Amino acid sequence: MKRKLLLTLTCLLVTTIASVQAKEKPLKIGYANLEYIISQLPDTKRAQAEYKSFEKQVKNKIEAKLLEFQEKLQAIQKGYENMTDEVKKQKETELRQIQTDLQEIESESQQSLTDKQVALFKPVYEKIQQAVQRVAKEKEYTHIFNTDGEGMSVLLYAAEEYDVSELVLRKLGINPADIQSKKTDTVPNKAATAKTK
Repeated sequence: MKRKLLLTLTCLLVTTIASVQAKEKPLKIGYANLEYIISQLPDTKRAQAEYKSFEKQVKNKIEAKLLEFQEKLQAIQKGYENMTDEVKKQKETELRQIQTDLQEIESESQQSLTDKQVALFKPVYEKIQQAVQRVAKEKEYTHIFNTDGEGMSVLLYAAEEYDVSELVLRKLGINPADIQSKKTDTVPNKAATAKTK
């Protein structure tokens, strides 16, 4: 009796779940290679150029402080033998202060580089996110995954027909056909290369 009741309840549960799923919208999953999309955007190229310029300024600031430290150290080393103990202590204190300043500048620089990178690339990521959302709504995708995790992909397998990367690029105003033609323009013609050999 218990087995029959359990079997009946199980069948009822399976039937209920199947009918609920049939009434709901079916899953439609797509994927996109965000690294590829990011690399094609003019906004990315501008952000990278601005970041490199900022990074150079930061490095110059660190190098200037390092040069100051090295010059003071050399000056102290040259006259160290002839200095009084009080002057030696004063010069050592100066060196320690410059070294501390240098460490602070390096630490602050690393933080400012991180902050600058976030500030420059956040609008790019937001723009891509909005385009992905528009593609998902227009094409009725229920989920879109990222496939460019550098060995840590969120998606382990997907059929190529569900790749929405080019749809996202179109939403961002970039024609994927133009990208392909640029690639083929830079690759030498194999037939022409074979004739010249």
